[in-house]
Amino acid sequence: MKNTSALVLHSIPLSISEKDIHVYLETRLLWIAQSCGMISWPTSEDLGQLVELACGLFIFAATVANFIEDQNASSPSRQLEIVLSTGSRRRPQTHHIGLSMHYT
Repeated sequence: MKNTSALVLHSIPLSISEKDIHVYLETRLLWIAQSCGMISWPTSEDLGQLVELACGLFIFAATVANFIEDQNASSPSRQLEIVLSTGSRRRPQTHHIGLSMHYT
């Protein structure tokens, strides 16, 4: 174990995490849009709001994408509306405080 190193994910700058989450969500939601025959969805504003709501956490982004894609629920556009309507539009003081409203 002499040649091992550790990558502490929570020490990665938020700006880097947000860029990666943006790419992930953009790719995933475009795939959902194509599979459902949707055009010009999601908007760049919607995508930006999702990235902000994720607070740098990939688990949130992945969970939201799964929720939006859920074929047992309503349409992806309606699912996205639900997520955005329950989210805070303001940047939280700490990364995780904004998530608490989604889990209560």
